[in-house]
Amino acid sequence: MVSVRVFLLSAIFSTCFSAPSVSLKHDKNENLKYSVKEKMESGEPKIIIELENYDTGSVDSQSYSKRNHSEIYNSDRPTKLPQWIELIIKGDDEINTKEEIERMNKTLNSYREKVGKEELVYSPELSKAALIQSQYQKNENIITHGNKYLNSLSDRIKSIGKNCTRCSENVFMGNGTIEEVMGEWYNSTGHRKNILGDTAEYGFAKSGEYWTQVFNRE
Repeated sequence: MVSVRVFLLSAIFSTCFSAPSVSLKHDKNENLKYSVKEKMESGEPKIIIELENYDTGSVDSQSYSKRNHSEIYNSDRPTKLPQWIELIIKGDDEINTKEEIERMNKTLNSYREKVGKEELVYSPELSKAALIQSQYQKNENIITHGNKYLNSLSDRIKSIGKNCTRCSENVFMGNGTIEEVMGEWYNSTGHRKNILGDTAEYGFAKSGEYWTQVFNRE
């Protein structure tokens, strides 16, 4: 299975932040790692976004000013949400099947139980926020925490009627099972911090190869 792992800029957000939308394109047959990093360049805080090809060692990267990331991101941001997002927000149907919810609950909370963390409660509303991001990634053919319609995770959570007091997000690209994807996330330090974080509820969704998991505590 070919997968792209995302290493999060921050594990938990009290004021949510999303990196700018990334224009780095890739061939899905390549073995790639996508990463988001922070560093200082000439006294200026920068966000560095990289795609590294494991096979060739080549790295393609873009650098953004952290101070100006919202201006960069919103320069061509639409003023109206597209219909597909509106349909997700207003929809009454459950995003995931009963079996999928049971499997995710079991896998996620088994990791938390091992370290003495409280069980997280599944949220259909947070799954809508997750589906918005999974569908966006599928539409754009790229793995990202950015979204030109709903800029940050906080925006996506607010769109479904909740507040982001303490929230975080995992994304993944690949065709694994729920258990396999959870294993990939858990084996990544940033994603594991989200899984074991001091949140109370979670949601998840998959569209095509793109998975999103959202955690929150209001």
